Amino acid sequence: MSEIKKDLFLFTSYYPYGGHETFIDNELKYLSGAFRKIYIIPLNRPAGVRPIPGNCEVLQSDYSDDGYSIWSVLLRNPLELLSYYRMELQSNGDKIESKKECFSSCLRGFFKAGKLEDLLKDYNMDNAIIYSYWMDNWATLLSILKTGGKIPNLFTRAHGYDLYADRRATNYIPFRSFQMTQCDVISIISQQGVDYLKSEYPQYANKITLDYLGTNDYGFNEEEADEIVHMVSVSNVYPVKRVALIVELLHQIKIPVKWTHFGDGGLMDELKRKIAELPARHTVELLGRKENQEVMRFLKSTKITYLINVSSSEGLPVSIMEAASFGIPIVATDVGGTNEIVNDDTGMLIEENFDVKDVANRIQNDCIEKFKRTEFKVGVRAYWKARFSADTNYVRFIERLVNYEF
Repeated sequence: MSEIKKDLFLFTSYYPYGGHETFIDNELKYLSGAFRKIYIIPLNRPAGVRPIPGNCEVLQSDYSDDGYSIWSVLLRNPLELLSYYRMELQSNGDKIESKKECFSSCLRGFFKAGKLEDLLKDYNMDNAIIYSYWMDNWATLLSILKTGGKIPNLFTRAHGYDLYADRRATNYIPFRSFQMTQCDVISIISQQGVDYLKSEYPQYANKITLDYLGTNDYGFNEEEADEIVHMVSVSNVYPVKRVALIVELLHQIKIPVKWTHFGDGGLMDELKRKIAELPARHTVELLGRKENQEVMRFLKSTKITYLINVSSSEGLPVSIMEAASFGIPIVATDVGGTNEIVNDDTGMLIEENFDVKDVANRIQNDCIEKFKRTEFKVGVRAYWKARFSADTNYVRFIERLVNYEF
């Protein structure tokens, strides 16, 4: 085997801290076998840390404004700063409410990029790959370093909230044009996302690639269908996830349903109040946030009729991929790239702003018996294996990273 020579600098929002970005575990297993050393730089550091492979090291970044000085930024990078500011005005001038605030954001961006530059200066970048997991704050700071020649390349993934400008209250993503000029490869996790970004920035179409995420193969859920319908959901309890709509559906479904939910969030108290008003025929268990491996064991060994996701916005949900890998049918809203995994062969795709009574009737009358059939579940798993297997998708993606010429 030839010696692995390249290092990887992986920029995350939280990983490996806290309970967020659990899906990076899947990818990191493959990354760690392809790079000599991986340096992980998280933006935030909540309590708790997950185990990482032996050739990975977490670098403690400082994303704060501590020590910020306007003059130190102006004296350090005046020409680059002005170019950065002009590009933002030219690309988003009609959406920027205050030029003063925009210039202040540019100043602070350069200040934070300077702190990142100081962090990285002790590491050899000659044969390194720079990879931002999100096309957001890190992508902006790294773009600043790239334009100044401080890093040799820049890869970024883009998912959902970091991709679609119309999901923001301001209807634009700050410094997106600047990011587009500096990123060498922009890896999108859904075909819908690829089409969107190419339509917004056709001049950079050659940089934009489709790279589905993938999930591990834990095998087929061979549990035979139970007479009781068992519905499972896995999501944060945030406004965009609309978990309370599941309660509304249960009010309309006339047969007994057991609902198990994994996840928590700021709307949990409100959700519990609504659940308390459900008819006695339904049972609900709220299991909160669990380690990914515990969720996987549950999906593998429990009699489950279908998984449900009623979000108003998504990239392409990993939880759906995980359920499909076990042969569990899916009911989900047609948002983001969800329709690339949910269809008549894998479950039921419903409208983003669906009619609750209509969907309840369709689930009860058209879907439940179909979902319980072993041959249907086998088909769900086959669809996952052909398109969303980690063994296929991450190997292909990492080959591009490792072999990138710069």
